[in-house]
Amino acid sequence: AGTKRSASGGARRVGRTTASEGVSAPAKTIQVYRISGYVLGPCEKCGKEERALLMFEDYGMGWECLACGHSDRVDRVEWIEGDKLPPDWGLG
Repeated sequence: AGTKRSASGGARRVGRTTASEGVSAPAKTIQVYRISGYVLGPCEKCGKEERALLMFEDYGMGWECLACGHSDRVDRVEWIEGDKLPPDWGLG
């Protein structure tokens, strides 16, 4: 009168991992100018270098492409001192 359970109660065995569990994806990191919020590197979608720092509602960090609107979360932000902006932004 019940459902069958495994001997471990459904818990995984400690110390054993499968090949897919042992491999973790590298952390996504962006380099950002501290004052301007300009993110170095091209957009993954359109290839333009018009990315800006973005903070999500849950305080997670990421970037947004100002050309196509694509955005992505990152695991880590490396801050660069300075206030550089690309010359074609017309703000520098």
